[in-house]
Amino acid sequence: MSSWTFVDSIAYLHELGVADVILPFLLVFTVSFAIFEKIEIFGEGNKSIHAVLAFVFGMLVVIPHVMNPTN
Repeated sequence: MSSWTFVDSIAYLHELGVADVILPFLLVFTVSFAIFEKIEIFGEGNKSIHAVLAFVFGMLVVIPHVMNPTN
């Protein structure tokens, strides 16, 4: 039985789509959420609205890439 190495872990995460889906989503979500919190576009204390909008922006970036993978 072979042992599980760090390289195997990275390859497994790559197969799951971490580099193609999860990291871009997290980047767009984090940046857009921070911008919404900073400019307070919907007033002070509306973190849930900011989170939903940041989630939508993140999905708008990721979904076309996942649905049409031809580059």
